[in-house]
Amino acid sequence: MFCKKKLIAIATLLLNSFVIMAQQTPTYFIKAGKFYDSEKNVFLKNQELIVTGGKITAVGTGLQVPKNALVINATDGTVTPGLIDAHTHLLTLQKLTDNLAIDAMMNSGETRVLRGAGMARSFLESGFTAIRDLGNSGYYLDVELKRAIRNKYVPGPKMLVSGPILSAIDGQFFQLPLKEQEKITTSEYRVIKGIED
Repeated sequence: MFCKKKLIAIATLLLNSFVIMAQQTPTYFIKAGKFYDSEKNVFLKNQELIVTGGKITAVGTGLQVPKNALVINATDGTVTPGLIDAHTHLLTLQKLTDNLAIDAMMNSGETRVLRGAGMARSFLESGFTAIRDLGNSGYYLDVELKRAIRNKYVPGPKMLVSGPILSAIDGQFFQLPLKEQEKITTSEYRVIKGIED
């Protein structure tokens, strides 16, 4: 059993760790040649942005550079708010001609999560800061990827995930032999078979 002093010491250590991590988040001062104001749907010229703790805290002109801020000169570029993709399938092959059933049969969960991590990074590097992933990722592999991004094991956008896809009987795998169809469908989907489902 933990004694009270040990429990207090552990709590203090954890609290100090969170304070140190919060202090390590840099503040950025960005000089933008153009800034897209999505509320007004206009591009504003020669804007400055202050980003503190991962959030934009000020936008305008003539802003004062915060102490110890990292200055980013983007006067020859355009700065926009993060993009959102509301329909992705990061853990599958991305071509329309790819067979989802074969992908699910031939690739392990680990392979699919690692592939998804690569896709997540490419989305982030393309300006997408949030995505909604709609499955074809095993039963909860998308949740594992979301946790990996949240825990900063891999870079990627904020993920809203579905877990298994809700599906009618047979799902998208109707072309498979019945035995294989059932195996793949139950590993990929939450099959709706009646009113209770």
